[in-house]
Amino acid sequence: MNKKWKKRLAQSGMFILMMLVGYGIGMMAGYAAATVMPGKPWLTIAVLLVMLLVWEQLHVVVHEAGHLVCGRLTGYDFVSFRVGSHIWQKGADGRLHHGRLTLAGTGGQCLLSPPPMKDGRYPFGLYNAGGAMANFLLSAILGLAAWLLWPQPLARVICLEGAILGVAVGLMNIVPLPLAAVANDGSNLLALMRSPDVRQALWLQTKINALLASGLRLREMPEELFPDIPEEALAQPMVMGSAIMKANRSMDAGEFHAALTAIRRLLEQEQNMLPLYRAMLMCDGATLELLLDEPPTLAQALEAKETVRLLKSMKAMPPILRTKYIIALMRDHDPEAGKKLKAAFDKAAGTWPNPQEMEGERELMRMAEEKAGKA
Repeated sequence: MNKKWKKRLAQSGMFILMMLVGYGIGMMAGYAAATVMPGKPWLTIAVLLVMLLVWEQLHVVVHEAGHLVCGRLTGYDFVSFRVGSHIWQKGADGRLHHGRLTLAGTGGQCLLSPPPMKDGRYPFGLYNAGGAMANFLLSAILGLAAWLLWPQPLARVICLEGAILGVAVGLMNIVPLPLAAVANDGSNLLALMRSPDVRQALWLQTKINALLASGLRLREMPEELFPDIPEEALAQPMVMGSAIMKANRSMDAGEFHAALTAIRRLLEQEQNMLPLYRAMLMCDGATLELLLDEPPTLAQALEAKETVRLLKSMKAMPPILRTKYIIALMRDHDPEAGKKLKAAFDKAAGTWPNPQEMEGERELMRMAEEKAGKA
């Protein structure tokens, strides 16, 4: 089965799951509205709608907490914990620091640093499966609570609502689905079990993330964390992530020609590229083309409908604002638009969890300002 049909099958399965969840919650809401306050059914429905939002956020927190607990149980060290756009990250001083970061296709993220590899192996199963396990556990507890609260129709329905939503969230994360801008836990876990290249890629990326949290820039990290990756290994999204980090390191080191060559090579892997990776690579490539006085083909490609939609969901990310700023200055010759984009960048950079990354972004922006001023 090719990837196109796998995606269609996954979309159909997701649609059926959402239909079943909606049907179940709707049936319970109708029952509660008819039995709790028959004269004011709208009030009961309003309560259930509010609780649906509460359960949704709670299951995100519980999911990421599941990754945290299971990771810590298997020897991982804490790096960061994100819910929505709020991230708490362990800094070089050992303290938690709050920042803001939004990643398309995710409601949260818990990043940990794995223990040392032994003979090329390290524990990964429990850490990756822990989020869905936590959702299923909370759903089981809520199901038990609903049974104990059977004489109380509103409380029973509220508990069942949370239980059904938790099962849905767990399934959406643990069943491998080629749907989102990023791979879900099930897709990652399946790839990790099948491929030593993927296991190495996850280990390297988590170590790099830990060093970023400690205050290092990519160019300051050991070269062995950025190995050369053979073409055939790029079929795995997680391995592709390591290749992207290597290109990002070249860019941070000022090796612009090498970075642009690597980015163009990676963008040729269209069938194996997650939408998020592709959009971010195109942003970096567009920046490099302009700084190297090359035709802005990638800047034009960023205007494609699907790419615009994805970038809009991450419009406050500094790398995206940096790219738009450089395009405004160097391609569009629009200093007014550039001024607004720079203000938006400064605001986003002020809450970014890794300040040293913003140093690199500002270096690129200053280069663009100098080149635009000489034009």
